[in-house]
Amino acid sequence: MAIGKYFKDLTTTTDVDGLLGVAEKADGSPPGNKFTYSKTANLSAPSDAKVLTEGGVVDITQYTGTTTVTVGGITAGTSLTNDAVNDVLDKILRPYILPTFTAFSIGGVTTQEVGKKVTGVQTFSWTISDPTHAAANSINIYDTIIPQTLVTGHSITSPATFDFSTLPGGGVELDVPGSYVWQIEATNTNVPPATFTRNYTANWYWLLHYGTSTNTSLNQTEIKALVSSLLTPTTARTYSFAAGGYKYLCVNEDLPQPTSFKDASTGFDIPFEAAVTVSVDNAYSITSNYKVYRSTNILGAAISIIVA
Repeated sequence: MAIGKYFKDLTTTTDVDGLLGVAEKADGSPPGNKFTYSKTANLSAPSDAKVLTEGGVVDITQYTGTTTVTVGGITAGTSLTNDAVNDVLDKILRPYILPTFTAFSIGGVTTQEVGKKVTGVQTFSWTISDPTHAAANSINIYDTIIPQTLVTGHSITSPATFDFSTLPGGGVELDVPGSYVWQIEATNTNVPPATFTRNYTANWYWLLHYGTSTNTSLNQTEIKALVSSLLTPTTARTYSFAAGGYKYLCVNEDLPQPTSFKDASTGFDIPFEAAVTVSVDNAYSITSNYKVYRSTNILGAAISIIVA
């Protein structure tokens, strides 16, 4: 029968117990050639055959795995006693790859305005880098702030849902700027197994209002009616204003306050009046003070202003 052998010594010609190994095909270059040969009792070898002793060869099993990572998958100190050759090669060439969460989110929950409540049924979605190495039904999802377990023992297949209206207060709400963190957890199939996690953070911010008005001052209704607004933890950025009227920037007092206003096209300073404080109720009936900044002059053209 045809057998794969590794010839340690290609110069040996002594027969052992009447068994002759006759090399039929060489593959590779010395030192250490792999041959295909036939071994039969009392075989008469051709005159040009290489005849080797049985002690001069070592069995080789063809490796059947595939290389997936850089060689070097066995940790120092690991015992390989009694491991099959193919298993050892697998450990070197195809080490266990720990799964991780590459994504985790709650549908519809991103950046919230202060006072907005997350309530009702919400959907958690996630992605695992190598789900075959994640233990079945090991998904747990936690509210890290209360703290409380929201989902437990769920399939590793996304998504999962939870009714936030069952939480104390009927949901999650921040009445001041801040962050809220949820965590997803699963168990891997390594030996010994271990958990892996990922967090999802949602932020609550005040709205910043800006735009153009011909009024020399604004009340809270007029502030909220300005053409532009954004949820932000900072004030410094470039703002675009339409042509005509005074340019207004209305900044919640919890935010960093601007110290300069510059024309983005020229770099020149644009004069602004000292801020006036106005109390504003937002869409969720949370009252706070805003600093209202107004350009000193009516600016006829559209303009971009760099605020720092």
